[in-house]
Amino acid sequence: MNRADSYCGAHDGPRWLRGGGRPILMYHKFGQPRPRSRLRALYVTPTLLRDQLRGLLRAGLRASSPAELREHEAAFSVTIDDACESALLRALPVLLELQVQATLYVVAGRLGGTNDWEVAVGEPRERLMDEAQVRAWLASGQRIGSHTLTHPRLTALDDAAVREELQASRLALEDRFQQPVTELCYPFGAHDERIRHLTREAGYTSAVTVEPGTVQATSDPLRLPRLLARHRWPGPAALFSRLVQLFSRRP
Repeated sequence: MNRADSYCGAHDGPRWLRGGGRPILMYHKFGQPRPRSRLRALYVTPTLLRDQLRGLLRAGLRASSPAELREHEAAFSVTIDDACESALLRALPVLLELQVQATLYVVAGRLGGTNDWEVAVGEPRERLMDEAQVRAWLASGQRIGSHTLTHPRLTALDDAAVREELQASRLALEDRFQQPVTELCYPFGAHDERIRHLTREAGYTSAVTVEPGTVQATSDPLRLPRLLARHRWPGPAALFSRLVQLFSRRP
């Protein structure tokens, strides 16, 4: 399954919310889609972000980290992959306005670089946050996690290379930003039993996937599903209307 299929194919919220659960929203880039982008669903405007988060807050949900989501019944998480500069410039003002914390998954070996893994398949170049910008993100009260060292497909690597990607990224982020880093996002969503074992071995306590669904109390903390917050979500209002219905009935 390629990146476009993984991220853009079947993550329509209402279908996955029928059984309840806690949603983890997956974001990447903020603003209008770039010309020639084939992954247009990875772009979300600040206006749409604001509307989505307001819908969740009005439904009575509160923001929580992915690692803690299983423990809170009426909660949701906001996650942002890759640490593109637009997350700081366009998403952070909305998060601060609504007092919502998000987890930014940083590619530790690409601070201040670009999204080379997407450029390689013809996507427009996006600037990634540098060290000072990540510090500004943290100073605002937001969180970070690891998106590995170089954003490879972990399932294509041998054990030694996977360990390097997982451990070196965590230690680099902890050393540079002086805080524990125990949350991981699998690049391209690629993981299996071997990768999850090595993830646990590397000291992570939670990891998010691109598998569609919502988090249950019994969910595997190293295999947390998410919902892609699509630029043109089929009926985005329906998702949040459904959430309102689900949680307004709770005592």
